[in-house]
Amino acid sequence: MGPAACAVRQRVTIVSPESGRLRRLMIVSNVLDGGVSDVSGMEVASTDSPTGRALLGMPVGSIVEIQAPRGVMAWEILAVNEAGSVDATEAHRLDSAGEKAGAAELCERIGNYASAARRYASAGALEDAGRCYVLAGLYRDGAACFDGAGKLLDAAACYERAGMDSEAAERFMRANSPMQAARCYEKAGSFSLAAPMYEHAGEDFMAGRCYEREGSYAQAARCFERAASHRHAGIHFERAGEIEKAIGAYEKAGDFVRAGRLAEDREQFTRAAACFASAGYENDAARCTARRHEGAGEWIEAAEWYEKAAATDWWEATKAAHIGKAQMCFRQARSEGNREGALDEEQA
Repeated sequence: MGPAACAVRQRVTIVSPESGRLRRLMIVSNVLDGGVSDVSGMEVASTDSPTGRALLGMPVGSIVEIQAPRGVMAWEILAVNEAGSVDATEAHRLDSAGEKAGAAELCERIGNYASAARRYASAGALEDAGRCYVLAGLYRDGAACFDGAGKLLDAAACYERAGMDSEAAERFMRANSPMQAARCYEKAGSFSLAAPMYEHAGEDFMAGRCYEREGSYAQAARCFERAASHRHAGIHFERAGEIEKAIGAYEKAGDFVRAGRLAEDREQFTRAAACFASAGYENDAARCTARRHEGAGEWIEAAEWYEKAAATDWWEATKAAHIGKAQMCFRQARSEGNREGALDEEQA
């Protein structure tokens, strides 16, 4: 398709504020890029003039102010289809007569949404103004109009499309839409505000993630626990120093090795041995059982369990350590047995 096939004729009405005279000319716009490509007609036949240069490349459907030698002139570009034409004279007449709403409706009908929005706003029809600003892609202006009209969800959607996530979140929150508010607060990096919104929306896992990102590990753990994400809960209880809750969460998650390690560190040997046994870690379970007997002064039992731990240990270093502990327990048992024998002789 050649350049001529891409060009359509359009009528332009020129309004001169100084004289109030209307001048008409024809322009040719390129439908591929939506810009003016050629100008012909009264007083602007030469594109070397300031007015002609200003028209070239101007987007169709817009209102701009051009500084020409005679002063500031307003140009309104109205698209025309093959079935007929739209004259800007009526819109100008209504606007001049103060009938902003009527002028806005005409501008909206011809697709000049930015002009329609401004006129709706002047007429106090803020919701219509917001709608036209959205159609024109002017989301901040649309949000301001919807704010004024009390349309919080529409305002929030405009703020979000404009990249103003904190403002969007605030409107979503006021409109009782916590999930959308949380999502926008999170995008804005306001995790401390996003987390309670996610909680309010019943999204505990997402709330936990936000608490985690702001470093509130205990709150994150509780959210993960409510979300039945027990391993995440265990990790964050451990980070928060709530070890008992961490052990319980790891047990619920089936991470018995981590639960056993923490329980052993806290000298909860019976619990640790049960965790290691559930995980199939026989030597660790035997070691914890041996340590429980050792702590109770049950030296023979302790020695026997250390020997079991050594028998199931694959690592030479720890195997040797377990054997050494068993021998020490046997010696301690003999030592206490000798003392008891001596005491019995004295008493006799």
